[in-house]
Amino acid sequence: KINPSTNVVTTPITGLSSPRGVAFDGFYMWVTNSGDTTVSRIDRVTEAVIDTVTVGSAPYGVAFDGTSIWVTNLTSGTVSKINPRNAEVAATVTVGSFPIGVAFDGTNIWVANTGGSGTVSKIRV
Repeated sequence: KINPSTNVVTTPITGLSSPRGVAFDGFYMWVTNSGDTTVSRIDRVTEAVIDTVTVGSAPYGVAFDGTSIWVTNLTSGTVSKINPRNAEVAATVTVGSFPIGVAFDGTNIWVANTGGSGTVSKIRV
């Protein structure tokens, strides 16, 4: 966490496993733990990890579409859709090999697949 007024890093949040991606849903921070199969939901005020959600293997990218959290699972070839209200996986979508990046365009989720497929997947939300 960085104070935007001073550009000073506050006390680091611990207990994560090779964190890769971070997204904000308006209330909580969501951090992918690529060292295991989880995503952490962090209270941005207390800086405490309040939930850990199990997703596919090596979660990497994360995005918020205004309703759901979307996580790329690098070595599973899937994307997990998480309901941020109850911190549960609502769906798992198979995409190309080694999905890494994820973005929301206001209508769809876009996923960059870095593996041999060399593709981009579009998921209608």
